[in-house]
Amino acid sequence: MNKHELYPTLVCTFNYDKHAEFKELFERKYQKYGHYDKDGRFLTGEQYGYNLVHHEPAFEEFYDYVAGCAKLYLTELNMELDNFYLALAKSWFSFCDNHSNVPPHSHADHHLSFIYYINTPENCQSINFHDYRPNINEPFHYGFDQALGEPPNCKGSNRYNDNSYHFIPKESELYIFPSKLIHSTTSMGDQKGIRQAIAGDFALIYKNINNKHPFGMYQQTYWKFYQ
Repeated sequence: MNKHELYPTLVCTFNYDKHAEFKELFERKYQKYGHYDKDGRFLTGEQYGYNLVHHEPAFEEFYDYVAGCAKLYLTELNMELDNFYLALAKSWFSFCDNHSNVPPHSHADHHLSFIYYINTPENCQSINFHDYRPNINEPFHYGFDQALGEPPNCKGSNRYNDNSYHFIPKESELYIFPSKLIHSTTSMGDQKGIRQAIAGDFALIYKNINNKHPFGMYQQTYWKFYQ
């Protein structure tokens, strides 16, 4: 596990040591979770209604690995894991070509999110994390702006003065981060092929209905649904 402490959000990366076997398995199974349009493009992901990839029996070992990494992440936050079920609520494929940048967004209806990179072609899109809160370290407005003034007041970016950070992902890398963290992708040039990844969202669900905690989510057993 590699820990990246960003303003002060924690992003963790892991490397799956069975990536080669899983990549081969993925190539055999992925077309179950998408369809081709009239132009021959393969369409997949949440926006096309394919968000149950975690129910693919052949991927069970992979998702067990992701869940184990999610627990390691929560351990770094000093969470009491015995209080919760870690529920994998949805999961989908994320395929991006050179022209399909993903705008800034979050998955704030869940608690913990992940993305795992299966294919990362040359000039692969970056994954970017953003913090739009005012930076309490900035001594005055635009004090950290590196484009203002000659010379600028800020000589370079670090985790204390920046509100965005990007990674160039590599095959077999798994990123785990808070679902409410705003993120996006950016083309880094002429991407040679399709960037293929699996993404998903976890929720922390209390095991004990009588735990005396006023905040958090309880099991669906206790929910009442209205139509």
